[in-house]
Amino acid sequence: KGLQSGPTKFAMIGDCCSGACMGNRDVGQVYNVPSFSPFCTSPVLSSATAYPNLLRFSPTLDGNNDLIFDVMRNLLQYRRIAMVIQDAALAVSVGDGFSSMLEHDHGAGWQVLTSLKLFDDGNLPVEHQSPAVVAQALKDSSARVVWTCLYEDQAVRLWCAMRKLGDFWKQITFVSSCFWWSERWYDVETAGANCTEEEIFEIAAGTVGVDKSPIIKADITHGLSHQSIQEIKREYTEACTANGGLCHEAGAAYAYDAVWSIARAAHAWFEQGHTAQEITYEND
Repeated sequence: KGLQSGPTKFAMIGDCCSGACMGNRDVGQVYNVPSFSPFCTSPVLSSATAYPNLLRFSPTLDGNNDLIFDVMRNLLQYRRIAMVIQDAALAVSVGDGFSSMLEHDHGAGWQVLTSLKLFDDGNLPVEHQSPAVVAQALKDSSARVVWTCLYEDQAVRLWCAMRKLGDFWKQITFVSSCFWWSERWYDVETAGANCTEEEIFEIAAGTVGVDKSPIIKADITHGLSHQSIQEIKREYTEACTANGGLCHEAGAAYAYDAVWSIARAAHAWFEQGHTAQEITYEND
């Protein structure tokens, strides 16, 4: 309705969730309106054919897969693995990308012992794979390396379920392309897991995970807002904590830069009369 009525719309700013960015595609294509996303990272959004009107400011998670694949293949020399993927659009797209890399690495001898999709506990048909079901499947597979793409709450629930099945988890190394977790990823109360934090730390020890770095610790000034980086970090942490959410610094940093970049471009375009080609960070 917003695009149909009122003043002419030039763009949609948002979303910050890959699933929502996918949904914006249909609306944007119908009205030929581009979307500017501060933080949508799904690899599938890189398709210029499927998402021609999307501009995003954060790097795709393909980079995570590239790095973890190289570590597994060449440094650690893993070949026999299991895979566990959360039933969420972002996680599924990362998992599909990683599976494709394995399939196209001809002659390397990759063997996927089992590939499991982990569903949320709250709304499960019987045949779907809860943390308890996935834990049992991993035990039965005799896998020693488990590649995952899970949000932290689901990872904690899975690890807790694995502990209930004995000590088999002690022989497993976990590897993740989706290590965007918050600083308090181990919060068993938030995850609804019937384990202690110490038990989760024990099973998680040795996990190999990659993602973007958090907000840098250097006390320098942000180039666009002219605010101290540490002040930005402090304000974000206070606001996130007050709202009861899990704080994700890496995502927040990219989103902060993106929002300021969009605001800077809009100001230079609408208020100062610059063309798109003239817009720079140096325009007064």
